Amino acid sequence: DYLAGLLAESIFTVDYTPSGYGDAVDEGIFTIPHSEKMTMRAYLDERKENIEEDIAYIQFQNNNLNEEFSPLLEDLNLEDMDFFWDIFKTRYSGSSNFREAL
Repeated sequence: DYLAGLLAESIFTVDYTPSGYGDAVDEGIFTIPHSEKMTMRAYLDERKENIEEDIAYIQFQNNNLNEEFSPLLEDLNLEDMDFFWDIFKTRYSGSSNFREAL
């Protein structure tokens, strides 16, 4: 309920695939998901009604938190998440996504 209220009118990238596998080999074929932009309210309503045969999911990969889930940033206090910084500074320090964040 909290997320639905906070993000109701925010626009997200929703991906659809018949099997749930996107950017992956499925039955011998490399598949990419079909993507659509929609509000969180529309996405949640669609999930409740289950009117789509395809599997829908939100998984935008490039800076998802800052670009599509930015209202959640107020709920996060990354300075108090020492375990997070310890993991990402050591294990993922070569990743371009984390170099920008660190």
